[in-house]
Amino acid sequence: MGVFIQHLNSFYPSIKFTYEQEIEGKLPFLDLLVKRTEGELNFEIYRKNTHTFRYIPNTSNHTWQHKLSAFNSMVYRLINIPMNKIDYDKELVVIKEIAKFNGYNENIILKLVRKQKWKKERRAASTLSSEGEQKVIRSPILFYPGISNGLTKIFKNFGITLVTSKSNNLRDLLGNPKDKVDEGGKSGIYKIQCESCNKCYVGQTKRNIGVRFKEHLRNIKNQEVEKSPVAEHLLTHNHSIKTIKLIKNVNNYKELNIREAIEMFKNKNNLINWDLGPLKNSLLNLCKLAKCDNIT
Repeated sequence: MGVFIQHLNSFYPSIKFTYEQEIEGKLPFLDLLVKRTEGELNFEIYRKNTHTFRYIPNTSNHTWQHKLSAFNSMVYRLINIPMNKIDYDKELVVIKEIAKFNGYNENIILKLVRKQKWKKERRAASTLSSEGEQKVIRSPILFYPGISNGLTKIFKNFGITLVTSKSNNLRDLLGNPKDKVDEGGKSGIYKIQCESCNKCYVGQTKRNIGVRFKEHLRNIKNQEVEKSPVAEHLLTHNHSIKTIKLIKNVNNYKELNIREAIEMFKNKNNLINWDLGPLKNSLLNLCKLAKCDNIT
């Protein structure tokens, strides 16, 4: 096995394969512990040594469905994974201990076990759904103690299942850890307005607009009127500019031409651009993009 792993790892330095050998006929795989005994394979639930019994405690301000979600998952796994009686009883004891540790009564676990067994028997008896079974309609709602449960019962009478959620998650509490990018560091469609008249230049860039603005300023400084319509306008009429404005931050580069064409059409009477870009005016009139500038 060692030679085979070395052969695999010799292809790409950035990809490394590892392997794990069984110990005393046992090998963990995902959440299972595969046991090889007398030519047979048996399974039991595998938990790492660092696993703690801590889940949502019973005293937490969460909906009952959220509190039981982890136990539903554990019981579902208990019922549906083929285990012998010894491993089954062992796992059931562990689930009860976890429930007790988090402040729940073990009768709740026994109730979930009966429910999952009944579902398994029903699936085994028939794969057909009942004729009167209707599609479940779910709708999200924020959880408020004493209110959400009452609303859930009311909406259930109308065939609507309310799914509760919490608004005070870590993202809302901590905010975005990334530094906010200023406008000059963004890319997309930009506009340069002449300070001396109503003329303007509309352009697009895949880099940040701050870099593109410096290029226009360099063209003006070096009097390179053949490279920039902005430089041509300012040097010809002795006008001036101060800043560049980001009109639309576009991350999808396929959308750049459309966005640029829309802004050019809006400012067509005041443009100092040499042309109307990749999309011509006839196409804009046909699609009426200027009146439908709600593209997402």
